[in-house]
Amino acid sequence: MPVTNYHSVNGGIFGETNSSGRLSYLGDRNGCVLGTSLQNTSHPFTARYKPFGSSLAQSGVAPSFRWNGIWGIRAMDRNFSEYYVRARHYTTNPGSWTARDPLWPLQPAYIYVNNNPLKYVDRNGMQLFANRPFL
Repeated sequence: MPVTNYHSVNGGIFGETNSSGRLSYLGDRNGCVLGTSLQNTSHPFTARYKPFGSSLAQSGVAPSFRWNGIWGIRAMDRNFSEYYVRARHYTTNPGSWTARDPLWPLQPAYIYVNNNPLKYVDRNGMQLFANRPFL
């Protein structure tokens, strides 16, 4: 079974190394992986996303981490559970959690970052920690 090692700094994933070589993630301020750079090719993967995570355009072989992927949000590519965010699953349609917030009723049960994904990101799947603006 092949081994993949992920490279991270301060909680953000910025690349991986596997049998194909080192793959670097090229991201935006939200933590979305907009492209990748492999040692001998310039950009084998490029993507654009809607604010709540739906794909607008994509080319090349997609890595496991895409929309908000730099923060460890892993793509699942399943209906009604497109992403896994440490504590629970997330769906891009309608842009909400598929399970109730573990801190409910103190926090909204299914709402993702107070419906403001351009300003906030939820790095661990619990709303209490989501309301922190990007650096």
